[in-house]
Order: sequence, then structure tokens, then C-alpha cells
Amino acid sequence: MMDRRVHARPRERAAVLRLAASSQLPGCPPPALTLEQADSTPFPVSPPDGHDDEVECPHYLVDSKGTRVGCHFDKLAEPKRTDNYFFLVNGTSKQTAIQFVDFTPFKAVQMEKYNPPANITIRYNGSCHLIRWDNPETRFEMPSHMLCYELDIQRQARNHRHCKFYVLMKCEASNYTVHVTLRDGSVFSTWIQYLEQEGEPGSAAEHLDCWVHDVHVLTCSWQVGREAPRDVQYHLYLENVNTEQRWPCPQYTANDQGTYVQCRFGNISGFASTQYRLLVNGTSKDSRIRCSELVTPLSYIEKLTAPNMTGSCNESDSIMEWKMSSHLNTNFNYELEIQKVKRAVPGGARRPQGLHFGALGATKRGQA
Repeated sequence: MMDRRVHARPRERAAVLRLAASSQLPGCPPPALTLEQADSTPFPVSPPDGHDDEVECPHYLVDSKGTRVGCHFDKLAEPKRTDNYFFLVNGTSKQTAIQFVDFTPFKAVQMEKYNPPANITIRYNGSCHLIRWDNPETRFEMPSHMLCYELDIQRQARNHRHCKFYVLMKCEASNYTVHVTLRDGSVFSTWIQYLEQEGEPGSAAEHLDCWVHDVHVLTCSWQVGREAPRDVQYHLYLENVNTEQRWPCPQYTANDQGTYVQCRFGNISGFASTQYRLLVNGTSKDSRIRCSELVTPLSYIEKLTAPNMTGSCNESDSIMEWKMSSHLNTNFNYELEIQKVKRAVPGGARRPQGLHFGALGATKRGQA
């Protein structure tokens, strides 16, 4: 029987698999690193020079015949993005000499396989469903925008023939796939892309951002598309997702070239806190312009106005009263900051003058 194992001496032709890195290998928190070997893909790589530490495989994986075919390292050094791992597999046999195997070093940062997102939750807020999750723990630090997610929403067809979606994006194409399971267990599928993308790539308005402020004012801003023609002109519409009723922007702000880059609705007091689509279309004499959109309840994008606060005192109490102004949000958390104020008196001494209620903050309930 041939035996494969891991050892820790540089370039010694023992029956070992070595792991070496540019940093030492004491204990390290998960995730653990698991390496497996297929018959056609032996373990990699020549050991480093004698200045780097080496360690023998602590946990071998064996096949049904008892031959070692894999190795599991559950303790790695503190992660460094510059680490390289070197692997060497030697073999022993009573009948023949076994050639060792080594390959090019592995870059540690490129070896990690991420776990799925954790703590997936779904909540219905009265107008839409919100799906949230936590980013997976990773061995090497990386900005969150480097992680790309694909959300697969599955629905059972009604009468086995159709499925209804209440909100579809108008400016972004999506693939819709139908999976069919036959009685014998076999599965087939077909798909369609909806909507078809129209207009030149890069011509749509970019970085569309909208917010409600000063109680009744809705403002949206955007930037001209990177590949938009010089004569492009943009137009914004506010659209009720449920009824598809649409309102054009009443007041635009243009840049130096005369292209609209901002819109202002001066009074949205008659709009409910339901889901709306903020849609920016474009026109040009020679090109077709793609649209861009933002779908959100107006209550989610409101920037609250500071409460109106008044104070009064009697012989025993100080009474503070305030009122929030918002027709989109009704549940608030308040934080009152009370500061003691002193005033100077003759002789340099200071004595209490009273209480100064310096700041009152309000946030929508459920927000930090």
C-alpha cells in the first residue's frame, strides 16, 4: 500500500505534504482551510527556503483503501494578503520509489471559498417585502461592495400556468426561468429576459438619488451618463407603483450645458407613504437614451426636520414640549439632551443660571 503524509523539513524527500507560508502558523480563527487531492490533480508545490516555517498535515483524508488522498489544516496564521502557501506531496511504497509532487505557490487571498450569507430575514412593511442578510465572515478583510449577490426568488405558478409579480423594474433587464418537474422526477427549464434593453449603454442618468425634506419637499438629483450624447436631455416622473399614475417633475435645475440634473416637487403633502417609482427618461436627436429608476416608499427616503420645541417653568417643574412634522412617518424615538448652564457673577464666581435644553433629536422607529 502506498502512503502519503505531510512533514515539516525543507526539501527532504519523505512521504509528506508540507504547508508553508510567508508568516508563521500558530492558531488562527476560522474559516479553516481544506485541501483535497484528486487522482488527476496532485497536491501542489515545492517548499520554501529554510527561512519560512513548515508544518506537517495534522488531519489526513483517506479513501476506501486507506490511502491518503487529502489534508485538512484547521489552524492558520494571522491572515496577510501577501501570504503564499507552498505544498509538497511525497509518497512511500515498499515496492517502488514514489516521485514527489510540487507546483507553483498558491496565493492565500485567492484560495478562500466564502460561506453563504447568514441571518437572512424577510419583513413586510405594508407596501413591499424587505429581504436582509449579513455578509459572510471572511479570512481576509475586504470592502462590502466587493461582494456581489444574486437573489433567487421562487414562486409556485397558479394553476400551473402563471405567476404574478407586483413590482418589476422598467430600466433593468432580468432573467425569468420556469422550472418544470415531471412525474418521473426529471426536470427541464426555459427562460426569458424581460425587459429588452433599449438605448445606448452608458447613456442613462447615473447616481440617481432622491430624498424628502422640509416636511413636504421631494428633491431628486442625478449625473449625466458617461456615454450620453452632448444633446441629451433628461426628464423625471414620479409614478405610483400600484396605480401607475404618473406626475412629471414641475421644477428642474440644469447644469452649465443646459441638461437637467435635478428635480424638485415643492409640495407632496397629498402623497401617501406607499411605494413609488422615480423614473428618469432621456431624449436625444440622434440616439436612444436608456432610463434609470429608483423604487421606494417615500417614508424611507425622508430626512426628518427637527422638532419644534418650546419650554416653560413653574415653581417646581420645567416643562418641555415638542412636535414632529411629518405626514409620511408617525413612529419616532426621541432623545433629549439636558445641559446645565452657569453664568459669571461679580468676584469671578459662577453660579447656576438654569437648565439649557440644548438638543432634541428624533429618528424613525427601527433606525439607529
